[in-house]
Amino acid sequence: MIKSNINRTLVLMKLLKQSPSLVSSSDLISCTEISRQAIWKAVESLKNEGFIIEAIPQKGYRLVSLPDNDLSVSYITALTCSICPWYKNIILFESIDSTQIEAKRLARSGSGSGTTVISRVQTAGRGRMDRKWMSPPEGLYFSVITRPVIPPGQIQILNLAAGIAARKAISSSAGIECDLKWPNDILSGNAKLCGIISEASMEIDSVHYIVTGIGINVNNSEKLNQNTTDFKAATIEQLSGKKINRSFLLSLFLQYFYEILKLFENEGSQEIIKEYRKHCSTLGRNVSVITRKGIFKGKVENINQKGELAVLTERGETTFFSAGDVIHAPLSESL
Repeated sequence: MIKSNINRTLVLMKLLKQSPSLVSSSDLISCTEISRQAIWKAVESLKNEGFIIEAIPQKGYRLVSLPDNDLSVSYITALTCSICPWYKNIILFESIDSTQIEAKRLARSGSGSGTTVISRVQTAGRGRMDRKWMSPPEGLYFSVITRPVIPPGQIQILNLAAGIAARKAISSSAGIECDLKWPNDILSGNAKLCGIISEASMEIDSVHYIVTGIGINVNNSEKLNQNTTDFKAATIEQLSGKKINRSFLLSLFLQYFYEILKLFENEGSQEIIKEYRKHCSTLGRNVSVITRKGIFKGKVENINQKGELAVLTERGETTFFSAGDVIHAPLSESL
């Protein structure tokens, strides 16, 4: 397990900024305001993470290359530090049963908003409706704790906000067009790239915390996540034709999610719903909504200000759904 560390972050930020040039120890001391001994310890820790750093006696340090494994806590924090305060508590596991389980445990013990649990592999990952979520190497699997100041009735909006952030991060990092499939799959054409699940602890009038778990098919082409009912799975690498740095992708998500959450807390849900509708391919489609109470068929009319899906059912009644699996009918069956 590797946790974020402010000294490592500050040293790496300076080395990244100056790379491939040499950074003197005095410059590092000046910009980080930590001791020479603390800088040496930070450099050694970065080397243990896989960074190749050249140390030249009496002169300083030079960053030669990033880790071969592209998922690095220190790289994520260095990319995020100047933009988003969530860099302070990021935890990476080599393998874990579920990032969602660990994040909920941390939330119950008081971990703050923005705490992010990542794992290279999950042995018991799960998606919506308690389905098993396969987590092969080279994907991106993480859970984020938030403690939003919102009414319990608006929890679904945060789930949609996570979808907006994930779509934007994928599109920005890979240059591919993505859509949102309600309640929160990310699609590119007919391929599913990402699934999201949010779980909350709350009372009648307040939200204690929300843990949002996300699985993204990034470079894991050998064994794709088939946790989908009507779309094939694909990876970002397959669709973009290039390997994506997962640390960069995650840093973008954290920045976007933080910004959207602040907008939600300060201005309400209107802009978030507007943005979600803009990129949601479920709107206007004939669908089947699978819930624990049964299957409902109809045409999607809207997504309301609570984030609920409004469906005109076969009975001619508009029914609102706050959760459930949605199966899109072929486009030829929708207006």
